Amino acid sequence: STVVGHWMNEINRFFPDGSCFRAFQYMGSAQKRKTLWPQIAKDYNIVVTSYSVLRSDVKQLASKSWIYCILDEGHLLKNPKTATAIAARRLRCRHKLILTGTPVQNKVHELWATFDFLMPNFLGTEKWFGKHFAKPIINGQLPGAVPASIGLGMDKLKSLHQQVLPFILRREKGQVMKELPPKTITDIPCPLSADQMKLYKEFCAGSEAKEALNLLQKKLKSPIQTDQGMDDDVTFGNNVLRSLLYLRLICTHPTLVLSKNRNKGKGSAITGSQSELIGDGKYARLDCSGKLSALNDLLRNAGFCHGDMTAADNDQSSLYIQSLDGGAEPNATLG
Repeated sequence: STVVGHWMNEINRFFPDGSCFRAFQYMGSAQKRKTLWPQIAKDYNIVVTSYSVLRSDVKQLASKSWIYCILDEGHLLKNPKTATAIAARRLRCRHKLILTGTPVQNKVHELWATFDFLMPNFLGTEKWFGKHFAKPIINGQLPGAVPASIGLGMDKLKSLHQQVLPFILRREKGQVMKELPPKTITDIPCPLSADQMKLYKEFCAGSEAKEALNLLQKKLKSPIQTDQGMDDDVTFGNNVLRSLLYLRLICTHPTLVLSKNRNKGKGSAITGSQSELIGDGKYARLDCSGKLSALNDLLRNAGFCHGDMTAADNDQSSLYIQSLDGGAEPNATLG
């Protein structure tokens, strides 16, 4: 939904007079959309909508034959069994395009799901693709893979590239934003502190981390999904992602996983309305955010805030974050 307005602005920017393309933002309540549909077919030749509206109004949208169907953030179709992917495949269109920066996020199967929308059966059925491409490629990349598996995986990957690359148009920033300087990549190793290493090892030695690792290895060795496998994905994802999130927090800063043991003797206890940060009508709980909690300590130690969260000398410190609607704005004010 957040990119609908962006695309409307882009269309109006490049075709301001409406002589070529006349775009309509198909959003709003279900009743409003129902009353506007006859007007769309008569006065507009581009309809811009969100995936949530596509799922709700797929019968209406699929009743019309489109010349082009363009899906932004096309990686949202990576699971072909979701309501979004099913609704998208019901659309009747002569040409199809998918825009995405990440055609493959986690699994090779996601590439199959993308092409199943663009050109059904181009990469075979999901089961055939898993057997002939996904499984050999994944097995060849597993730790401890034998040379034969590695070689087979590389051959399958090369064959898959040759099959799909003619249908992929890739644009890098250097091609479209020539004013940018060359990218400079600098690797700066950040070793864990003694406290972080202790927490990391303790968690990895625990039953939850071992269970998540076993599930992950099992999943990698058997990438082909059955109906039962799809049902198990939720449990699998929750276990693995919870463990990965905890380890990431440890690597970021140990206090993010030790919030309950934080020293409250220095005035860091936050209660009542003092824990609510107000910015543009939005509320954020300071004690629920590791970043804000750490920032609170940093500002207090620097003399900007007192222990009771009041600003020193009436100074204010604004925190800019990426808001839910896609814009960078002052979302919270400390002090």
